[in-house]
Amino acid sequence: ADGNMYAPGMKVENGKLTINELNVIDTSNIKGDALFVNKFAEGYADISLTFNLTYATSVCVFFIFTQNTQNHDFVGSVNGVQFMSERPTAGTIGSGMGVFQLPAGNNTVRGFFTDGANQKIRVLIMGAKR
Repeated sequence: ADGNMYAPGMKVENGKLTINELNVIDTSNIKGDALFVNKFAEGYADISLTFNLTYATSVCVFFIFTQNTQNHDFVGSVNGVQFMSERPTAGTIGSGMGVFQLPAGNNTVRGFFTDGANQKIRVLIMGAKR
């Protein structure tokens, strides 16, 4: 035997695995967060979310926040760099989104009201790792 192996949707030739049909792998056997970045956090006034990436990858960062009876300035940042600043009308919901190429290692997303307003903030981070 030459060590090669062939099966529907995949093969091993000269020690190299090739998968040409993704649906041959049962996703229940893939380690959590192995393929996608999917993080969520919510809180009030000032929130941050730190997550680790094995590889540099692109992610979408979404913020949604409330404005009750007064206008408050909201700021969103990724790894300490501000990417959004909004002041929606009182009584509305504000939002913002950005796409970033992030490095491998720890990354931090932060959203806060500049005056410390106790308003609800939600952040969602999504992306593919490969």
